[in-house]
Order: sequence, then structure tokens, then C-alpha cells
Amino acid sequence: MAARPRRQRVSLENRECLIRAFNGPAQDYLSVADTIGVNRSTARGIVRRHLQEGQIAERPRGGPNHRKVDNEMKQCIEEILNENPVLTLDGINRLLQERLPDKPRIHSRTVGKVLNGMLYTFKLVRRCPAERNRPDVIQSRRDYAAWFLGEAIQRQIVFIDECGFNVWTARSQGRALRGDRAYRQVSGQKGRNISIILAVSSTFGLVHHSMHIGGTNRDRFQVFLDECAQNVAGNETVFIYDGAPAHRGAVSMLKKSRYGCYHHIPLFSTSSRMP
Repeated sequence: MAARPRRQRVSLENRECLIRAFNGPAQDYLSVADTIGVNRSTARGIVRRHLQEGQIAERPRGGPNHRKVDNEMKQCIEEILNENPVLTLDGINRLLQERLPDKPRIHSRTVGKVLNGMLYTFKLVRRCPAERNRPDVIQSRRDYAAWFLGEAIQRQIVFIDECGFNVWTARSQGRALRGDRAYRQVSGQKGRNISIILAVSSTFGLVHHSMHIGGTNRDRFQVFLDECAQNVAGNETVFIYDGAPAHRGAVSMLKKSRYGCYHHIPLFSTSSRMP
């Protein structure tokens, strides 16, 4: 199917020329339309509108764009998502109707289109602990940052952290008759983890490391701290680590140590991982 030819708009100058020819006795406006390349039907419409409305200029194209979803409804949708980002489109639409009963009803698909226009996307939800933004937790992080910038940077800083590894391995492929599953009798246990503790510093590099089977308790961490302190003896050193229960117990027993200062990272701090 051939494409319909695009309409050519008649300029204001040509419209005035047609109206002058229509009002003047000397010229025929249709002949003038043929001369300037305006369709005769279009010329008749221009003259008719001039006689009925007294207008020569072209009407403005495109009327008012009536939108059901106004800025108030968009703001309400944004507030609903800020309160609960896992709501479905039906749930968002239901709350929108409850909070703005005087607004027009819209379909849930319209809510989805509005969210796309507001640059909202569907993504994986991450959990955020409710205690992270408690006033006392925020204040402890602020105090830690002030202490670090005021005192810690004047000494040699040693960061300490531990992690657990499991080296249990087993074959996951086996053979059995066609139609039967391959089973192997196991105990259900993968063995104990191997814990590794590291103490690193930008000045000393690797200060100390330790590896043992099982988890880290207060006694083991205390021994590790003593060994770290001996490796950096004679230096103004501060040991920084997180506030795990085993760490807190070791701090209380080494509070009066002559080797240096001990400080644990506050809860939910951005520095709670070894650099």
C-alpha cells in the first residue's frame, strides 16, 4: 500500500493573498490558488473560515493533552513505593485509590507505564537492617570517624579480621542404571571450617596471621592480639577490628596492654570490612 502524501501547510502569506483576491473584484481567488500552488479545495476552506470566523491564520494544531495521572498522583505513587518497594501493581493501585479517592480510577497497567516514565525499574530487593539508622548507631559511627581522623591517623594502624573456609570436596557425578538415580551414603556433615585471622597494615604489610580448625573464640583471638602486639612492639600502634563477641571479650582483657591501643569498629560501619 502506497504511503499517503504528506499535507503541505499553507503559509500565512499565501492565505492573505487568497483573501485579498477574494475580496478584490479584479482577481479570481481560485485562479490565484492555482498560481501559488494551493489546492482549490483548501482555498475554499480558507475563504469559508474567513467568512464564518473572520480568521485568516491557521488554527493551532493539537488540542489539550488530557492526562488522568497528574503530578499529585505520581507523588502519591512515589510515597507508596518508598514505604514498601515490594508491592505489586495491583497493590500500588489499590493504595492509590484509598489515599486519593477523588482522583480518576486507572488500570494497574497504567500504573506500570507511569512507573516506567518515572524511571522506576523492577530489580532485586536488598535487606536493610532496621537498626542501621538508629540514632545511637549513627552517633557511634560519627564518634568513630572523629576518633579515627583525630587520633588513629597519628599512629600506625593495623586492621584485623577473620574469615572461615570449608575445604570439603566430593564428587557430584556418578553412575547408575538408566532410569535409576545414583545415591551415595553420606554423614550429612561437610566438616569443620578452617578459620584464618589476618592483621594487615599499610606500613608493616602483613603483621601476623593465624589458621586453626573451628571458629574463633575469645581465647584464640586474645592470643592472636598478643602475638600481633609483639610483632609491632616499640611503635605507636592502634589495632582496629569489628565488634564480634569474641573480639569484645578480648578487648576487656587487653585493655591495659602496654603494646598499643585497641578499638573496635561500630555497628553497621562502612569500615567493617578489611581494606
